[in-house]
Formats: sequence, structure tokens, C-alpha cells
Amino acid sequence: MQDVVVEKPKKTKKHHHEHFYKYLTLEGFHDLLLGGHFRYSSTKIFNDPFDMQFELLRPYDAQGEIGEIYKLAYEDAKNGVISEKHKSNPMYKGVYDTLISQRERLTLPEIEEKVHKLINEGDHSQLFEALKPINKNLASAMDAMFIFCVTKNGNDPLMWSHYTQGHTGVVIKISCIQNEADLSSLCEAAEVSYNHEIPSLKISDLFGDQKDIGKRIGQSFLTKGQCWSYENEWRHIVKKDDFKGANYIYEKYKPEEIAAIYFGCRMPEDKRTALSEIIKKLLPKTEVFQAVKNQDMFSLKLKRLF
Repeated sequence: MQDVVVEKPKKTKKHHHEHFYKYLTLEGFHDLLLGGHFRYSSTKIFNDPFDMQFELLRPYDAQGEIGEIYKLAYEDAKNGVISEKHKSNPMYKGVYDTLISQRERLTLPEIEEKVHKLINEGDHSQLFEALKPINKNLASAMDAMFIFCVTKNGNDPLMWSHYTQGHTGVVIKISCIQNEADLSSLCEAAEVSYNHEIPSLKISDLFGDQKDIGKRIGQSFLTKGQCWSYENEWRHIVKKDDFKGANYIYEKYKPEEIAAIYFGCRMPEDKRTALSEIIKKLLPKTEVFQAVKNQDMFSLKLKRLF
């Protein structure tokens, strides 16, 4: 499927930040500048193989949860009081009803032994198989997600190295236009959190509050490994079911959203000269700076060009 340009939907303001930053290679910036659009990427081409590429429901976690649910059902059946929180979970309800029906025929120790065998010797293969289509549906939903990644770090030497082809590209400073009649897309950006553990859902979550599970799934889209925390990343995520298969989609920006442009300290002079002329024509109100090495610190400073 070819890459597509999408129209901006109505926005909802979600934070109070005025600016974000985007690190780009020369090629990426040239495409943004001449195309007049931001490029949203499909999750399947992310450079991090873990980023939104994991199973939220994992069979090897399910075994322990089955035990927890069976034990909970046993305790409730022993007291003859069903849990309002868990009664919508068919696995809990099935065990609870079974144990209640056997209370008059079996002693509590016999029931406890029966639950123990169900946990440790029961055949849970059908349950594990049932997780596969759920994970497949979640993966399909992720395939329809397109993401524009930005950062709060405007002049970070490490990010210059990683995302601008060794300081030869640019950083753009993007304004969040706060006009309620026409909010910038980045007014809806959400902050990424960093963790050592991959996000997951429990089977019981599937039978709980659907708004809560939706929120937790959404949060998984905003979770990366702890090693990426230096990026201080924010994301604007759009879901486009009609464009599954595309690597990118594009969204037009307004010239006033591009507040400033920083040239990398290793950008070739001829490229800098050519880009400066294009910027003056297409983005006449945008400030342009040159990143230069600090002489006494491991840092970069920005020198105003025009």
C-alpha cells in the first residue's frame, strides 16, 4: 500500500508544553520541508524491536494467574460469598459454581485438594489457545497505529549522534499552537514512560472495566525499555485502520508550527547554504541556528544564523 496524507481531525488539548523537538537526517528534513508535512511511522519499522512489538497476554504468565483465580474462587466458595469484582470472569465463575455445587458432597480439605490438582495438573491448553486470537487482534490494532515521535530535549549531543547521521542533520523546534479553534496535533502528544519490564495484561483484566483495559492497552503504546529514557520522548499516536500496510502516513503542518531549525555541527557547508535559501522562501518567520561545539565542555551551543 502506498503512503498517504491524512486530514487533521479535531484535537483535544492534553498538556501545557509550548514546544517539542524533532531530530532528523538531512533526507528526512528535506522531505518535511518540501512536502510541508510531518511523517508518522508505522510501529513495524521502529528501530527498537520491543517497541509496541510484544504480546500483552502471555501464556507463561497465565499459568500463575489461573492458580490465583482458582484459589480466590475456593476462598469465596468456602464462605459462600461471590466476588462482585470477579463474577464477570467466566473462569472464576465456573470454578466458583463448581465448588459451591460440591460443598455438600465434599469436605473442605477434599475441595482444597481438588483445586490444587486443577491448578497443577489441569489441562489449560484450551485457554492458552484462546489467548492467540486475542493477541492477534491486539497486534492488528498496533498495525493500524502511526506515530510521530518528538522529545523535550532540544540540543542533546547523544540524540544528535543517533538521529541526525552523526550531527549532519537538523533539529526542528515545533510549536504547540494553543488556539482552541485549531490546536496543533502535538497538543495531544503523550509522554512515554520507561520500564525494565514489558507491559502485560492478566486474563482477568479482559473481564473487568473496558475503559480501564483500554487505558492500560493505550499506556502500553507509551512504554519503552529503561535504556531509552535519555530520549525523554513524547508521542502523538493516530489510528488509521484503512492504511494498514503503509510504512508512513503524512499530516500537513502550518508554517507557524516550525518555530526554529538547528543545523548540525557537521552539516556540510553546501547543504547548509542550500537549505537556508529554501527555508527563507518557505518558512520566512522561522529562526535558524547553527550548532557548534563548546570549547570547554562536552556540549553544543546554538549560534543564530537568521
